[in-house]
Amino acid sequence: MPARAAEIVSAEPPRSQQTGTFVGARLRLPLDGETRTPRATLTAARTLHSVQPSGEARMRIGQGLEFGVQGSELRLDLAGRPVSRLVQGGDAPGGPRSNLSTIGWVAVGAVVVAVGVFALYGLCGSGEICDVED
Repeated sequence: MPARAAEIVSAEPPRSQQTGTFVGARLRLPLDGETRTPRATLTAARTLHSVQPSGEARMRIGQGLEFGVQGSELRLDLAGRPVSRLVQGGDAPGGPRSNLSTIGWVAVGAVVVAVGVFALYGLCGSGEICDVED
């Protein structure tokens, strides 16, 4: 009779995790009594959905690309940081560098979205990503 091997059992029970993407609107309201202002954004971010062996399920939404309003300020953030801070001004070979204003970054974001929508429309019309009969 052949010998059977024992299963290796981990001390920690297995967990189920799935990654995904959240694209939608977010509304952040401070509920802890701080003086922070409410924030409304359109967001595209990574998610992590996990299920514990006890049946508890959690979904965490990370910080991705966000465009929105905080107080009276328009903001474009990448990974939780304003894009205007990612490109800090400094000395360039031709003299001091000037940064884009918030309106400039909003215009850049709008152009990127418009180009993306136009490209998806073209791919769909040619039948690359969707059925031509639809």
